[in-house]
Amino acid sequence: MVPQQPQDVFVAVDNRPQQLVCIEDGQNVNEVVNKLGLADASPVASTSGSGTVVSTTTDAGTVDAAAKA
Repeated sequence: MVPQQPQDVFVAVDNRPQQLVCIEDGQNVNEVVNKLGLADASPVASTSGSGTVVSTTTDAGTVDAAAKA
């Protein structure tokens, strides 16, 4: 066996701050995401009875203000 030469590997990492938003069970997740204007929202976890948690890069203050409106 001949040792292999080292190889450079590059991985893109999204290191922007992330917020987690919980959407109540029974609500349409896509509709709530659109109404709150969440950028790049993606589901993280979903359970019946507890709701759905989505991750977003939208600023936490913006999410809070939109939720209160």
